[in-house]
Parts: sequence; structure tokens; C-alpha cells
Amino acid sequence: MKILYTKTNKGRRKETFIILAHPRSGSTWLSNTLKLHPHIECLYEPFNGQRWGEKFHRILRQKGPSAVFNKIRSLSTRDNIRHYGCKHLINQSNNNHDNVLLASYSDVIILLTRINTSAAVSFFRSLKVDSWHFYNWNNVIVNETWPTVLEKRMANEQINDGIITRDKNNLHQLQNAKMIIKISKIRNFLLKTRHDFAFLKRFLKQKDKCVIDLTYDKLFSNTKKYIKKICHELGEKPHNAYSSEIKTMIDYNWLVNKDEINEALGEEFGYL
Repeated sequence: MKILYTKTNKGRRKETFIILAHPRSGSTWLSNTLKLHPHIECLYEPFNGQRWGEKFHRILRQKGPSAVFNKIRSLSTRDNIRHYGCKHLINQSNNNHDNVLLASYSDVIILLTRINTSAAVSFFRSLKVDSWHFYNWNNVIVNETWPTVLEKRMANEQINDGIITRDKNNLHQLQNAKMIIKISKIRNFLLKTRHDFAFLKRFLKQKDKCVIDLTYDKLFSNTKKYIKKICHELGEKPHNAYSSEIKTMIDYNWLVNKDEINEALGEEFGYL
């Protein structure tokens, strides 16, 4: 990890932060972990225009992203929590300038990337099955495979999750469903994401911002180190509480064209 730019941030209180992330990069895990700190609140995608009915959506729709960030900043001064921030997936923005705008409102920007074949396949798989994150009720890690989680959900066992499912009956069909994901779709997604993050980094290097450049592999290979670094940039002591998000996709037996994807993309973006 490196700090890209911190020119005049020394001595200035950093109240707000944003996690600008690639889908399937660990952004939900990171935001949930930061939320466990007693002085940090991390909001879940307040700039996602698809989250109808949530408290920030009306402000976003009527007044735009600047009004949302002003609301977040006001929470920092009103509540006992010292630092308010949020996570945002860059592909949810209309264009790169929207991502730059979101970054410009924050004191600390965390760029979290996982630009590889595995992340893209996981993203398109999640879109197809309309399911994203799973947790247990006691916030304890349960290393379960995808079918096991679905079986428990269909049996109405308690699983505290962030799942969005329009048709529960369809989950049975998806449990062992074979899928094909187009190589062109994966390649275009990865190339655009790479371009978007490069654009963000070029912009932020020119600005008076504290930017933490972080990857999925770095975050999960030395978790304690990087959580400590983020807390340090916010002026807080680190804590030892971590999110226990369940990782559900552990193989690619469901992916019919796995070999073709590896042949086309593996050398450039990593093999499955």
C-alpha cells in the first residue's frame, strides 16, 4: 500500500472517507469491519441510484451527490461517532467524472481494486443468481459452500444476509445450475474497470487528498496491517474486530466455458 498524496493533510482532522471499489473486491467486508470501530461509521452505497426507498436516495435523486455528502459530513459533527464514510462501487456511477466528484468531497479516499478474471466471473455470477453477501446471526465465520447456504435459506433457517432475491423458488434451480459467461463481456468489464481506476489515480495525484491505494490481495494477506493504516489516517487507534462475511463461491464447476475463459483472458487477467 502507498499513500498517493497527503500534501497538507498533516494536522488537519479527517472526518469523512469513501471506499471507491471494484465489484467483488472485498468492499463490503472492509466497510463492515470499519463500522465495528466505535468512532467510525461506514454507510452502505448511499450514491447507488438503484437503492430505492433508502434514506439517502431521495436526497440523491432531488439534490445530487454533493447534498448527500453534506448530509454525511453533518452526521460527523452531530453524533459521537467521529468519522462518517461510505462505500461506493465505481461501476454504479454514470461516468468517471461522477467518481471524481465523490472522491473530491472526502478527506480520505480508499481505492480498493481486484481487477482479475476471478472477480469479474464472480460479479457476473452474482448478477445471474441475484445474490451477493451472506452472514450468520452471531457474526461468526461459517465456511459453507454456495449450495449449503441456499439449502438453509430455503429451509427458513436463520441467515443474516444481504441477499436480494426476487424468486426464492428459482434458487433451487440455480443451486446446481451450469452457466456460460461471455468472454467479451468479461474482457470489456475488466478493461473498463482498469481504465476507470487509472483515471481516478491520475486525478487524485494532482489533488490535496489522502489516498490509500489498496488491492484485494493486500487487504486479505495482511488484514491487521491495512486496517491499522486506515485507522491511522483517520486519526484513530486500530481495533481488533473484523467482519465475518461468508465467502460462498469456492470452485468453478458451474462455469461451462471455464477453459475458454482461461485461454482468452488468463495470461492478461489471471487464471480461474
